[in-house]
This record gives sequence, C-alpha cells and structure tokens, in this order.
Amino acid sequence: MQVLVIEASTSAAKAMAYDDEKGVLAAESEVYDPKTDKGGVHDAALVYETCLRLGQKAAAGRDIAAVACVGVWHSVLACDGAMSPASDAYLWNFTGADAICRAIREDSEKAAGIYRRTGCMPNITYQPYSILYLKDNGFDTRGKFFSSQGGYNFFNLTGERIETKSMVSGMGLLNTRRLVYDEGIMELCGVAPEQFGELADYRAVRPLLPKPAKMLGVPPGIPVVPAHSDGALNQVGNGCMKKGRMTFSVGTSAAIRLSTDVPTLSDPPGTWCYVGVKGWLAGAATNGACSCVNWFKDTVF
Repeated sequence: MQVLVIEASTSAAKAMAYDDEKGVLAAESEVYDPKTDKGGVHDAALVYETCLRLGQKAAAGRDIAAVACVGVWHSVLACDGAMSPASDAYLWNFTGADAICRAIREDSEKAAGIYRRTGCMPNITYQPYSILYLKDNGFDTRGKFFSSQGGYNFFNLTGERIETKSMVSGMGLLNTRRLVYDEGIMELCGVAPEQFGELADYRAVRPLLPKPAKMLGVPPGIPVVPAHSDGALNQVGNGCMKKGRMTFSVGTSAAIRLSTDVPTLSDPPGTWCYVGVKGWLAGAATNGACSCVNWFKDTVF
C-alpha cells in the first residue's frame, strides 16, 4: 500500500510517498518564502497550497491509496463560516503573547490549575494565548471557527472540521485527563468548543474531495487521515509508543518525549504532557535548535 504524507512544518512544507513494504519512495521539501512565513505567523492558505504542490511531486506516477496529514503541534488560525482564513496562523514561535502569559503566571494558583488540567503551563508556545492576543488587538472572535494548520489542511482535503485529540492537547486547549476541550481555557479565551473542530483520533478518516485529488494527481475518495503533530508521529516512526520509551528529535526546536500510559506531570511544573497517537507523551523542549544554526549561518556567513 502506498500512502502520501503531506506536512505543514514550522519552517518548511514537506511531502512523502511511502510504501508499507519498500519504505520511502519519494520525499519533497520546500522552505517557506517570506510571504508565507513572517516570523511565527503563517499565511495558512499559502502553506496549504505549498503542501499540495509538493504532494503532487511526491505522488507522481505512484498508486497512492491514502493520504495522511501532519502539522506542527502548536498553531491556530481563525476562519469565517466558510472556513476561509480570517486571520494568519500563529505558531509556537510567535512571541506577541508574551506579556499575556507573564500576567497569567503571576497568579501562581491559576497557572498551576491550567497546568494540572491541560499539561501546559501558560506560555507563548500554546494557542489560547494567541487567541487572547488577537482579541486584545481588536479581533472579533464571534462567529469564527478556530483550527490548527493541520486541521485547516484536513478541511480543505475533506470538507470536514476535525481535530485530533493529540493535536489539540499540544495546542494547550484540551483537558488531558477527560479528553475534551477544557472548560477553563474556553472561559479564559471567551470562546466555545463549538468554534473548534470535532475531536477524534487517527481512525476518523474521511474521503478525499475531487478538487484536491485532481491537484494532487491521486484518485478522489481515498481515505484521508486527520492531522497529527510531527512530534507525536516522531514517536510512531521510531517505534517508541510503548510506556517508558523516549525519543530525542532536533528540528527548528529540539525535544525529548517519553511515552506514558497515564497523564504525567511534574511538581513543581517544569515539563509538559500531551496526548499522543496512543497514550500520552511527557517531555521538555528548547526553542532554539536548528533555528540557531540557521541564524548563525545567515548572520555570520
């Protein structure tokens, strides 16, 4: 079976054709141009278009039987009723919400409560604070839908608003024990769960629409797997989903991720805990990894 994977990463779009017997058949990657990536703020439509263009290259001449979506763990954009972008997509490396997060952390009890429920400390990494940033800058959230970049890509491929619990947990929006949108976070942001996609897992496949199928050069109606994060799928690709197995990955950021069978938090708060493809992942990260190497190359050379 051959699968086409399309990924909207932090600094580049990627696509891969994969055969379950032969392995990787083709891989494509393209760094976003300045129109697409404006320092942690992405043009969601351009990201999607780039992913499809690379997907077409990777799929060319192959018998693709399914499509899988991948995205960064931490991104959010607002859409209108037709799911057209009403804002840019704000990623984990957007720093505009720093003052908002610092103000929330000054109330240590409130911050600890958010951490205990969501597995995420109030930090610019997470998307509730990007939503608050938008509101503080005059954006009207009424009548808007919110989506991860991966969820936006999935909608354009299938016409359905679905977010995986894994993706939403890494956005800081999920109650990691009850596996529902966290009521406290919804109240903090002044939004409702209905403004976000239906929560599901990898089994919630939907048929590929004719228009994107034509753009990709693959058959319409083949199953599309809803978006999971690059970090969660890194655990799958390395065969480390069993309890006690850890991975270390280096990309734009660098992270260690430990597979657990229950939500695992630190006391005092210092690590994060997200829902994985199966089970949970406890970990820690540094925002400066390959991005620091690129900065040095661009600045010094």
